[in-house]
Amino acid sequence: YCSGAHHDLPAFPPRRSSDLIWLMDADGDNQRRLTTHEAGESNPLWSVDGKSLWFLSTRSGSSQIWRIDPRGGEARQVSDLPLDVGDLKFSPDGSAVVFSMEVFVDCEDLACTVDRLEEDTPASGVIYDQAFVRHWDTWKDGRRRHLFRAPVGDNALGDPVDLMRGMDADAPSRPWGGAEEYDFAPDGGVVFVARDVGPSEPWSTNFDLWYVSAPGEIPLNLTEENEAWDTAPVFSPDGKSLVWLAMSVPGYEA
Repeated sequence: YCSGAHHDLPAFPPRRSSDLIWLMDADGDNQRRLTTHEAGESNPLWSVDGKSLWFLSTRSGSSQIWRIDPRGGEARQVSDLPLDVGDLKFSPDGSAVVFSMEVFVDCEDLACTVDRLEEDTPASGVIYDQAFVRHWDTWKDGRRRHLFRAPVGDNALGDPVDLMRGMDADAPSRPWGGAEEYDFAPDGGVVFVARDVGPSEPWSTNFDLWYVSAPGEIPLNLTEENEAWDTAPVFSPDGKSLVWLAMSVPGYEA
């Protein structure tokens, strides 16, 4: 589990806190701190074989995937991508991971998004041709949070592939959605939650479950008939059923 830990700093600026990863027995005994780095760490996830713990950390300067042996030793960086990585989930056989990155929908690759972010333009104005302009406490910069799938090698990842290419939607949802909004299907595909409703997005709570069988395939809307919120997809242990949470009243979001 993750826990905020305070660090001794000068009186000014104010004291900071960071999330560290701890281990403990099921009854709460034998608590011990697994990570000690001052950078923020989150999303701890056991590898399928149970021999390592994977997590997200900003200790390299951006949010990337790291792994550590719970028996001891230093954490090692697994991903070195040009964009921040969010969320994290293993496929059932451990051969792949799915995570999120924020990209421009019309970009063909990550380099395109990076180049666009680094463009040096003298103008400070921004033109919006659709809402949202601002969502909760964040100004929109044109990017969408998309899910990517990458094969897992020996302590490293293969090239990630966008599972939502071309979708003008976020998955996981903003601002609080996480790995609970997608799950691996028994056939290796992925079911995820997204609100893909075009210009009506700011007034809509029509989140649907989408299924993509493999990278490069077009996602299929599984819950199109329900115009209210569908979320939290989970497959049964035998893989024969998909269950999720659903609302019945469009526009309701409590």
